Amino acid sequence: MKNFLRSLLFLFLANGIISSAKAQTHYVMIETNMGNMKVMLYDDTPNTTANFLKKVREGYYNETLFGRVIQSFMIQGGAPDSRNAGPGWSLGYGDIDEEIDGEIRPNHIPKKGALAAPHREHIKNSDMSMFFIVQGYVQSKEYWKGWEKVNNADARNAAKKKVMTSAVKARMQVLKDSIQLMKDSVQTVRNMLISLPVVTDSTLIKQLQQVKEESNAMGQKYNDYVRSLNQKIDSVARATPGTRFFTDDELEAYSTVGGAYHLYMDYTIYGEVVEGLDVIDKIAELETNAADRPRKDVRMNIRVIK
Repeated sequence: MKNFLRSLLFLFLANGIISSAKAQTHYVMIETNMGNMKVMLYDDTPNTTANFLKKVREGYYNETLFGRVIQSFMIQGGAPDSRNAGPGWSLGYGDIDEEIDGEIRPNHIPKKGALAAPHREHIKNSDMSMFFIVQGYVQSKEYWKGWEKVNNADARNAAKKKVMTSAVKARMQVLKDSIQLMKDSVQTVRNMLISLPVVTDSTLIKQLQQVKEESNAMGQKYNDYVRSLNQKIDSVARATPGTRFFTDDELEAYSTVGGAYHLYMDYTIYGEVVEGLDVIDKIAELETNAADRPRKDVRMNIRVIK
């Protein structure tokens, strides 16, 4: 029996059913004539990460250029045709022979420093002949919340019509009427107290305090109900095809380090710059020609450091 269990365990291990080894996090250093960027590669994009590491170890990107730069958006480089390109040449044409299946993950945000793979229009395969690093821009959380309201206004209005049924409106009116009744009661007791020259009986004071507490409780009940309705409306709106709402992580990133929100869930993001974010800015600020190529060459070498 023991021999059988040992054999079964060996079989599980051999087939990867049981694994004690944790996925290893890899780092690469992108060295340029404008500074270095340390990049952490993600474990949950295994094919893209492995492909990139293979190319780095082979020197595929060495001596290539950042050949396409758009300030407040991204810097793109690594194209083999940039290695010996003359001044002013257009660079960075994708190679379909270097494409692999995309690994788009909802937890990977196009924040500043995100390392991503380009792709052809409407085709989400990752083009590993190049890569780009997001720069993006920063706006406050209030800005992005306002953006959501404006861009999802139609969906939210449609959701509101679904949620705000006649029964819901009737309940809201009942709550409003109750609140008004409580306010009137508070005012009545106050008027009685004011009319008395001397308050000798504490009953009225206690009655005023009780009515105030009941009024506050009713107001809180109404606010809670309205809040639950708004949450329901948001939920229906978010489920509407074509809407775009931000995750909490996106809001945090876009309001602090910055990012390019419109890239979310459209490209395979397989790493992020953990040191040298300022180098992205230096490269992005370079003067470019009509094809977005920097007039000053930014050449790179990439090596695995872990």
